[in-house]
This record gives sequence, structure tokens and C-alpha cells, in this order.
Amino acid sequence: MTAQEREMLYYNGKTYWLATEPLKQLFDLMGDDRPVLVSGSTSCWRGYVGTWEIENDKLFLIDFKGHTG
Repeated sequence: MTAQEREMLYYNGKTYWLATEPLKQLFDLMGDDRPVLVSGSTSCWRGYVGTWEIENDKLFLIDFKGHTG
């Protein structure tokens, strides 16, 4: 099994790596209407990588990299 690319989180001037998929529940709810994301690497089966930031006690998605298929 290939280790998967992790999502990144910026908080209080530090960088953290997430061991979770914050968008998974949303994409699961979308069912057939979810975007089709294809990754060119076995290190990212979910097809995307998000970068997050917590600012003023709110979570923001600040970058999203993926490929539509």
C-alpha cells in the first residue's frame, strides 16, 4: 500500500499535516453529482489535495489541487 498524500493545515503560524479527509463527507453526500477527480499517482487515490487554514476560529479551504476526468 502506498502512503497517501496528506492535506495541509496552517494554524497560528505553524504547518500541520492532516490524517483525515475533510471533504470526504461532502463528496459522499453528493453521490453521483460529486466531481470526478482523477489522480495521476497512487499516492493520492482520492484525486485531490486540499490546503486549509484556521483564522479567527474559522476553517477555510485556501487551495485545492485535483484533476477532473
